[in-house]
Amino acid sequence: MTRNITFLQAGDPMDIYHETRKPIESEQYLYECTLQQRMGRATVARPHIHECFEALYCTQGGFHLRIGGRPFELRVGDMALIDPMEAHQTQAAGVGENAYIVLKFMPQVLYSAEQPLHEMGTLLPYLRFGDTHEKLFPAQAVREAGMDATFWEIYREFAQRGYGYALATRAGIGRLFVWVLRRWHERNAVEALSETSVRLLERAFVFIERNYAQEITMRDAARACDMSYTAFSRFFSRYARQGFAQTLLQVRLKKAMFLLLTTELSTTEIAMQTGFSTASYFIQRFREVNGMTPGRYRRGVTP
Repeated sequence: MTRNITFLQAGDPMDIYHETRKPIESEQYLYECTLQQRMGRATVARPHIHECFEALYCTQGGFHLRIGGRPFELRVGDMALIDPMEAHQTQAAGVGENAYIVLKFMPQVLYSAEQPLHEMGTLLPYLRFGDTHEKLFPAQAVREAGMDATFWEIYREFAQRGYGYALATRAGIGRLFVWVLRRWHERNAVEALSETSVRLLERAFVFIERNYAQEITMRDAARACDMSYTAFSRFFSRYARQGFAQTLLQVRLKKAMFLLLTTELSTTEIAMQTGFSTASYFIQRFREVNGMTPGRYRRGVTP
């Protein structure tokens, strides 16, 4: 059970920042792995977002995390996984030495445009709007799966930059994410998609991404996918793991959260740009999902 956690307050909206991609030597930034250390209770990472996945493995002490508005505690041997564009912050919790390995990798490490559709069928349910999945992995599960050794292997390969380190790093990330996918799959019973289902689900997601700011319905999405309303409703709920309305709301809220953190637009302007009929309805749904108002989220204040 998570204990009550008090975070440092971030008083200015700009305290929540967007960490952008950066070059590493001559290579395009797709992944990096470093060891972060702090002595005593201190802020490690202020509230921020970025386009990459971030995996944390605690090696010493402990940390308070806030991921997507939810508090977690990361203890020795635990692992946490943060999705792309998911707001998060980290604070060292122990009075002595606190340390974790942080692994960041772009989604492109896991898939590409050339990837066979049957492989995409495994990844797609998790790479699209899957913010309800497990975030914190307990030490025993990590150790029994050998992922503690995988973290250290990735860290050594990236730090030493020996011959073939890039291939070894990618292989380690692949092993780590396969374990995560299988664990999610077992717990959520998400089935792999056929090539036809991948194409249909992709069309549905593209329709949502292109039209979330407009007044759209599931009937509109079904028409865009050349399916009947009933068939589309069954298909989408089965393979997207949630209903169309919930997915649309989730996308709109994620877009709104991004605008809250990266622009000075008013709440009303953000509501209008992300498909909410009124500012009051936007605030109501935002509070229901995130446990705080958009204004409090923008200020980085915990609920």
